[in-house]
Amino acid sequence: MNDQKPPQPGGTPPPEPPPEASGPPQPPQPPAPSQPPAGDGPSDSYNELRRAFDSERHTRKELEARIQQLEQEHMSESEKALAKARAEGRAEAEAEAARSLAAAEFRHAATGRLADPAAALDLLDVSKLLKDGRPDAKLIAAAVDRLAGPPPEPDGRTPAVARVPAGPRQTPADGGDFIRGILGPSPRKR
Repeated sequence: MNDQKPPQPGGTPPPEPPPEASGPPQPPQPPAPSQPPAGDGPSDSYNELRRAFDSERHTRKELEARIQQLEQEHMSESEKALAKARAEGRAEAEAEAARSLAAAEFRHAATGRLADPAAALDLLDVSKLLKDGRPDAKLIAAAVDRLAGPPPEPDGRTPAVARVPAGPRQTPADGGDFIRGILGPSPRKR
């Protein structure tokens, strides 16, 4: 038998059918994940990532500073003055935003622990609640703890704090006037 098919009317032979594959096509397999060495836990992975991000952040800040330095070298005097004014404005706005955020976090932490968190906030220097230009949760919690006093006991009673005793309830023989007792009677009564 003849396996060839007759040519099509245009004179070109018919296309060959694609070769059949043995079984369904296999999707590409991802590389097998490397197994962590024994003893590595989630905290070790976290610490590695933290160090990597800190390193990247430090490198990025250095490069940004270098770019800014190169840009300033090629600026005219008026451009330098404008850039300086923008930087001062940005720093002032960031500082104000940080103080506002620290005040909000203080109010949140003090709610339910202080009688009037807003009054306490008026007396505080909010900039002392910042660390590296950002609100520090530990400093805020310490300030609230210091202002609130000792926490209540588990049974709901407030803990005993130092109190001045009331003293004797009787009136002394000299009428309770300590100074007249030492100095003697007044000259008018003689």
